[in-house]
Amino acid sequence: MEIIRVKNDSDCQICDEFLEKLIKFEAGCDSLILENVKVKDIHKNSLKHDNVYIAYVTDKSPIGYIFAYLKNPKGKINSKNVIVLEALFVEEHYRRKGVGKMLMKSLENWAKECFEKDFVVEITSINKNENAFGFYKHLGYNEVKTILRK
Repeated sequence: MEIIRVKNDSDCQICDEFLEKLIKFEAGCDSLILENVKVKDIHKNSLKHDNVYIAYVTDKSPIGYIFAYLKNPKGKINSKNVIVLEALFVEEHYRRKGVGKMLMKSLENWAKECFEKDFVVEITSINKNENAFGFYKHLGYNEVKTILRK
């Protein structure tokens, strides 16, 4: 398996397709999310900004991807740089085989290159997606906020 850092339009198209799959999956867990969203140029437009990390994993073909960005730099409001994990998706056949962990490790390595140890990664996980929640907990992430909705 190989991690490819997104740099061109064809890479962005691959990630747009992964994001559509993620949105469709999450729609089954959260009724607020529309199921048939078409994603176009989100990743291409994101690459225009600094401090964005987009990558995917291949095993002869793309099997998973990750998208994160610097939300708040250190010093304005926060004591550390806050990186938001916007999306993580692994094809179902490759889940529980280390792909998600590989992608998260690649994100953390990128953050260390950019910010040394002066960062945190924030993740929003849908409560009904217990597998994702357990995955992040297994990687050492802890609950620090709760979103309430009415």
